[in-house]
Amino acid sequence: MTVMIIGLLLWVVLHLFKRFSPRVRYDLSVIFGQDIPKGTLAILIILGLVMIIFGYLHASFQPIYEPPSWGGIAAAALMFLALLLAGSSMSKTLFYSKTRHPLLMATSLWSLAHLLSNGDLASALLFGTLGFWALLQMSLIWLQDDVWIKPAKSTPKQDLFLLLGVCLVYAAIFGLHYNLGHSPF
Repeated sequence: MTVMIIGLLLWVVLHLFKRFSPRVRYDLSVIFGQDIPKGTLAILIILGLVMIIFGYLHASFQPIYEPPSWGGIAAAALMFLALLLAGSSMSKTLFYSKTRHPLLMATSLWSLAHLLSNGDLASALLFGTLGFWALLQMSLIWLQDDVWIKPAKSTPKQDLFLLLGVCLVYAAIFGLHYNLGHSPF
């Protein structure tokens, strides 16, 4: 579990770096002659993600709470909405024009869904940390960038393609969870 915690720390610190340390970021850009090399940050973030996944998969099961009986159904519904938000952040559809941070909102819903359906320590650390990070990141962005210019609205065709894509991805995720022995319901 230590590997997962280190990975989570890497993920959170690197993603919050811009918001919490703009001066340090500026100083590093002066040293490098540009913004901090994005490749370096990307490699460190990917390393953190690999550590999170590896640590979670190898963590022992230590129950800490009993998920509610309706948690699986709620998680399934929240996951569909999370996928819609995540997809809209990449395809500029209806949700994109209605929400300021669709990918961070999707991450929050994803973490809540998994907290409702898992009651072990590793899940609580993983999903709780990433959900808290997403909420904190949204709050910091709202505080620093108080003006939001709404993007252009999408076409019904774009929204339909997103809905179809989300249904396919949802089915694939459902199948993967089911084949790994974790019934989403």
